[in-house]
Amino acid sequence: MFYTLAKLFWLLANPLNMVLILLCLGVLLLWSRWQRLGLWLVSLIAASLLGLAILPLGQWLLSPLNNQFAPFK
Repeated sequence: MFYTLAKLFWLLANPLNMVLILLCLGVLLLWSRWQRLGLWLVSLIAASLLGLAILPLGQWLLSPLNNQFAPFK
């Protein structure tokens, strides 16, 4: 039982799946009476994905860790 719940939780908590779920929610909101919220959500997710694709975020996050230790000879 725990194994099934853990797999289900990770399916929903996986960052890429979370982005896709929020994107689908935003598109569904565009077709409802909450169009402004849907547009805001889709725009935010699109800007976030564009920023993650263009900016070297991984290098920026790993830089303090790499600079913390001396190079290995």
